[in-house]
Amino acid sequence: MNDSVVILHGDRIASVGTRRSSPIDATTEVVDLDGRYLLPGLIDVHVHYFEWMGELFLAHGVTTVKDVGNDIAWISQARDEIESGAARGPRIYFTGNGLDIPPPRRDHFIGIESDDMARRVVNVLHEGGAMAIKVREMMPIEVLRPIVDEAHRLGLKVTGHLRAMRAGDAAEAGIDGLEHASGIVQSTLDPWLKIDLDTLERIDVYAKYVAERKAYSLISRSRGEALIADLARRGVALIPTMSGWWRMATDRIEQFRDEDAAIAADPAFAGIREELP
Repeated sequence: MNDSVVILHGDRIASVGTRRSSPIDATTEVVDLDGRYLLPGLIDVHVHYFEWMGELFLAHGVTTVKDVGNDIAWISQARDEIESGAARGPRIYFTGNGLDIPPPRRDHFIGIESDDMARRVVNVLHEGGAMAIKVREMMPIEVLRPIVDEAHRLGLKVTGHLRAMRAGDAAEAGIDGLEHASGIVQSTLDPWLKIDLDTLERIDVYAKYVAERKAYSLISRSRGEALIADLARRGVALIPTMSGWWRMATDRIEQFRDEDAAIAADPAFAGIREELP
């Protein structure tokens, strides 16, 4: 809108209107944004936060993130430092440690060995400030159920990066979100089609990522439509993250690799570690 004015009182928006309709007196601090656009802060709902990311998020207009995989003590401290002004970064909401089955595949994963352990771990994460619980790839349905039950009792939602279970089964067990649109392919392939991601991962983790993304092209339309209707009926949130995954599966992968290499060689990004997200 042309000739627009946004009035802030502290850190709150008091009004939005035109210059004519907005009261501005001599004591008002004015920031002239002529020729620019003013957007609400962006929200990234799937992040694995690292200490060097804060300024980058803010520079790109992202003011709130949902972190879905970090040690809960570390991520809660990062959140507290930003809130206190000791560090610069977006608002952080977090799930804390990822829950899986033994042996845990990453240093912050917790391998759940029993129903009792599942409930105790959910309580520990809740006490640590988690806004939701995140389950990981190898989680089977029978271990998911007590996690969902305890999380819902505490008012927490459960989201998951699935592989060992289908999205439809997870939704029936009460899961609230599907990260990376995971579990969708497993629920919607025709029965004669199989994708062995475990074997692929043992051979080449990158090949596994590519095969997993390209598998979406094999989805049965009728099965897909039925699953979408079921997920919508149950209120399951879908967090596809396809803009990132598509870079791995597209035929333009070599172009993207060259672009990434050029960015990595820029001295301005020297503080960013080179690692697989």
